[in-house]
Amino acid sequence: MILTMKSKTVHLSLASSLALLVQLSGGGAGAQGAQTFDCVIEPAVIVDLASPVGGLIDDIAVVRGDIVSKGQVVAKLESGVEITTVELMALRAGSAAEVDAFRARLALAQSREERLSTLIERGIGTKEELEDAQAAVRVAESEIRMAEMRLRAAQVEMKRAEAVLEQRTIVSPIDGLVLDRMLDTGEYADRDTAVIRIAQLDPLHVEAFLPIDMFARLKPGDSAQVRPAPPISGDYTGELIVVDRVFDAASSTFGVRIEVSNAELNIPAGHRCVVEFSEAE
Repeated sequence: MILTMKSKTVHLSLASSLALLVQLSGGGAGAQGAQTFDCVIEPAVIVDLASPVGGLIDDIAVVRGDIVSKGQVVAKLESGVEITTVELMALRAGSAAEVDAFRARLALAQSREERLSTLIERGIGTKEELEDAQAAVRVAESEIRMAEMRLRAAQVEMKRAEAVLEQRTIVSPIDGLVLDRMLDTGEYADRDTAVIRIAQLDPLHVEAFLPIDMFARLKPGDSAQVRPAPPISGDYTGELIVVDRVFDAASSTFGVRIEVSNAELNIPAGHRCVVEFSEAE
């Protein structure tokens, strides 16, 4: 599975809009000196899932709006040949018949060698016969090693065949929401074409641009209160996780990112909000 993960950042036009709002409003002040600023709620991550190998799509198990879990199968490519290959490799890897046959041959050769040794000690038999028996033992031992190597190779080939088959299955790398299906059953998927787009909605990232006089007052780990714009209601506590250290000279602002838990998925992404830093003075 090939995926492209996009850490959600505010686009230039959105950044300019928020920065302009900050300049025009100068932020808001509450009764106790709390300041509020315009912000936007975004998914933490958006993932475009593609297939690492080309093939026809056999099944897509999700539709737009579905909630998916990390590791959940979301699509499969046609894989009849690969399944048959795995079955064949499993038969070869699971059979020790060749090794057992050579071990039996070794046991027979060793028994013959022992008998000839006893006969020679009694003055019966020849040295040449004993040497032939000893050579047969060495050959049988070598054949066992070769058979064991072939068995191990078959086991490795089986793992390889299983890995190839696994590439025909696309799974979600995150818990999230299906945003779009770019392909459907029967269409051809390749490495360069996304099949499904998934957004991670827990946690959410809240992006805001603040005037530069706020820079010294904030640090990662600070808490913030986020209030989505109507018709979404509620007051949510988030944690400041990014404070940009490069200012926007044109607007005299800098960006911040707040992470907000959204385990119940009550907060929609792609929505405006206001953020309040109650401890900023």
